[in-house]
Amino acid sequence: MNISFDLDGTLIPYDEEFETEKRGFIGRFLGIEKIRKGSRDLILTLQNKGHSINIYTTSFRSKHQIRKTFKYYGIKVDKIINQKDNISVLRNENCSASKYPPAFNFDLHIDDLPGVGLESKNLHFEAIIIKPSEANWGKLVIQKVIELENLYFESTHFKRMKMMEQFFKEKSQTNHLYTPQYETSKSINLIFENTNNFTPEIINSIENQLSKVKSKKHFGGSQWYDYELHVLSFVKHKS
Repeated sequence: MNISFDLDGTLIPYDEEFETEKRGFIGRFLGIEKIRKGSRDLILTLQNKGHSINIYTTSFRSKHQIRKTFKYYGIKVDKIINQKDNISVLRNENCSASKYPPAFNFDLHIDDLPGVGLESKNLHFEAIIIKPSEANWGKLVIQKVIELENLYFESTHFKRMKMMEQFFKEKSQTNHLYTPQYETSKSINLIFENTNNFTPEIINSIENQLSKVKSKKHFGGSQWYDYELHVLSFVKHKS
């Protein structure tokens, strides 16, 4: 996932609104800015999970300056978008928002401004607004990332399951051996589509439907095996 962080008020303090990481004499001498306490651990945790960490700021700081600051704290960031980039790209997109992360392929943006939160709702992008006073801000970010990971997992698997249902439907029109697979995949997909709470009874119902196909004459094949794997993986994720 491509995750972007705002700077001022989010990772870098305006004044002393939150605690900051330790910065030695050399750091002060080099003009290194303070960053929020916990930033390093949070960013390294996200990177170790395979996420890309980016900076998206409406300040006019140079990219070299930003990269130098984070490098001092042992943090490597990927893409850096400053206000110069932001103005240029959003103008081409005919977007009047202060920020629009999808224009830079960012999946989640972390900011401190409520206005960005409103823009995320109006323009349908994912953002989490962290108040400068929020002590457990890192935990909130991790929770949001996990939530989006779960949504991505579910949407990816379900999309594949719907494609296979359509495949079985088309094949059943010329080969009746595909009919049990089509009817079963349609029934199971409806369960996934309309159920939020996967009780043991619902899970047993799904497993029984899969078992019944084996007792009937059916085509089988790699597509059905693939469908079963997706269903079982989805069930495990939900239970």
